[in-house]
Amino acid sequence: MDNDLQKYAQIPLKQISNRVWRTYSGGALIDKWKKDTPEVDNSFPEEWIMSTVTARGKNRPDDEGLTKVHTADGLVTLKSLIDTDKELFLGKKSGR
Repeated sequence: MDNDLQKYAQIPLKQISNRVWRTYSGGALIDKWKKDTPEVDNSFPEEWIMSTVTARGKNRPDDEGLTKVHTADGLVTLKSLIDTDKELFLGKKSGR
């Protein structure tokens, strides 16, 4: 991984919308909350926030569900940032 990404550990980052495809319908209330129009139920009923796991679905993108954040280096997944140095981004592991 690119250790240069560690520079993003101490600054605010903005995540892009992360709507995830599901087998059920929904999402109109998310549209309303985000003031998106039209407010419709569809196959993207969930907004995943700060996600480091992928969603699973047949014929879906491999990175679906992973949060992407804006950086000076372009869009980067939150997972790739954390993977550069877990202790830096998440803190020390507890001894419990």
